[in-house]
Amino acid sequence: MTGYPNFKNKESQAGFTLVELLISIFIFSVVILGIGGIFVGALNIQRRAQLIQEVQENINFSFEAIAREIRVARINCGGCTSPTATLNIDHPVNGNITYQLNNGVINRVVAEESATTLLTAEDITITDLDFYISGVGEDNRQPRVTMVVSAQATKGRTTVTLTTQTTLSQRFVIDQ
Repeated sequence: MTGYPNFKNKESQAGFTLVELLISIFIFSVVILGIGGIFVGALNIQRRAQLIQEVQENINFSFEAIAREIRVARINCGGCTSPTATLNIDHPVNGNITYQLNNGVINRVVAEESATTLLTAEDITITDLDFYISGVGEDNRQPRVTMVVSAQATKGRTTVTLTTQTTLSQRFVIDQ
């Protein structure tokens, strides 16, 4: 009877015991849980980074739109104090333009056309908008506007708050 296992020989019955099997399953489960936790953490970090990028791009777009008009316009600041919540400029083509915060969105209002344009997306909430104006009036410096914007965005359980600042100057040089 060759080729058949010898059931009487203990060496041919070698295998895993129940305890060895349970320990190997436990170790495998711990490793899988660790890898799963790392993967979920990486996904959360990626979502947060993407949300931060969306907020930054949105704020940069609004800064650039305002900057293009400030560079060729004159700032209207008759007795305004810094910081101010609105910015009024006289644009050579579009006339009087006002930038302001309204219901969490930066608005561009053209007085002659009675047109309002939203400069920020509605899924991003602008929590604070301040304009610091210098060089207009009696100080004889180059007119400048420093804009400080605080924005907040939420997707799912991830919330991002970001504060950004930029300073812009007019192209006009004041004669002294």
